[in-house]
Amino acid sequence: MPAIPPPPPGAHPCPQCASKGIVSHLRMSYDPECLQCVRHPDCRFQILFEYYGRELLDEETKQLCELGKTDVIEGFLSREEHRPFSARLILGESTRWRVRPLFENE
Repeated sequence: MPAIPPPPPGAHPCPQCASKGIVSHLRMSYDPECLQCVRHPDCRFQILFEYYGRELLDEETKQLCELGKTDVIEGFLSREEHRPFSARLILGESTRWRVRPLFENE
């Protein structure tokens, strides 16, 4: 098994595999569409920068990685009807490490 490389500067713990692997500067330097686990080859964790027609702010992405949820975000659009809605985004084992909306009435 290959050795896991040391974390790059600015790395944050990967929410899924807990290795140091989410790199905040990936947004600017490597992949313009997502953050992903860059140290553990089998992890395959990633967070896109856009969900439901709205680009996430850096702070919202940080909340999602560190806390597993964001504050309520406005300006999302439903996929089929393109109606605006507000929701928190959540991420964790219960969502199989995929970002999902959480509405206030849930």
